[in-house]
Amino acid sequence: MAKENMKHFISELFLLWIETGKKRYTKEETDRAARETLEGILNKCPDFPAQLPVTRKPIPLYRRTMFRVAAVVVPLLVIGAAIALLQINTPEPDTIKEMMTVEAIGDDKWVEMPDGSTIKLEEGAKIEYLTDFTDNRKVKLNGAAFFKVTKKNGEPFEVQYNDINVRVLGTEFYVSRYDERAEVTLCTGSVEVRSADYNVTLEPNQRFATDVDGKNYSIVELSERDIARVYHGPLRFKDTPLREALEQTGRYFGVEIDISSVKNNAPIRMKAGMHDDLEDVLYMLQLVSNKTFSYQID
Repeated sequence: MAKENMKHFISELFLLWIETGKKRYTKEETDRAARETLEGILNKCPDFPAQLPVTRKPIPLYRRTMFRVAAVVVPLLVIGAAIALLQINTPEPDTIKEMMTVEAIGDDKWVEMPDGSTIKLEEGAKIEYLTDFTDNRKVKLNGAAFFKVTKKNGEPFEVQYNDINVRVLGTEFYVSRYDERAEVTLCTGSVEVRSADYNVTLEPNQRFATDVDGKNYSIVELSERDIARVYHGPLRFKDTPLREALEQTGRYFGVEIDISSVKNNAPIRMKAGMHDDLEDVLYMLQLVSNKTFSYQID
């Protein structure tokens, strides 16, 4: 509102200055020149009140000359100052912060952030961040994602995920949700997991998980095989032939699966969670393929 009043003030001042500049003052009118200009401005712009002096005595010649000069110079100075004030108070387009959104639709998506960090969004996941990300490294996450954070002069990188905040400097970690519990798995480096109820520092090969209501948490140690699965991400098949899906499952869990008895090679569409073990995945493959095959786990 103040800015609009200032623009109105400038406009009226400029118009009145031009109008008064067209007049040719006599000696008797000279002493009223400045007063006439000011009265017109104040009548047009009630938001700029002022007390005008009452002139009763004849004005000397030298003062009439000063009024003539002032009638020209003062409006110019006011206009210049007001325009400068508006420019100072108006933000540059580059300083306006906008929210950026990236979503993985239909498949996983790798995202390279402005600071050089990379994020692997799992299908359906979404991140939001401001355009000044390089100076304010904060990301809001919805879904599951793997983060590889670049170190930057000791500046933290923060991930807001539901009610928890993950704060790191430079590291690799995975954030997800399992059975309504938020999870953070640390591969390298160090992270802080914070909420209103706790502040926890994780070490490599540890997984942090909240309970259902988010008030309590647990930390478990992971094997190198578990961490390798975190790097790989969930096991997913999209129209993958059954025999190939079994081979990929074996490599994923570090075992060899005998597929010689599998005669049908129908395409498979399936996704296994990070918490599913080998037996769970093989059982799901039988269900989705509607085929029975034998397997043995040592």
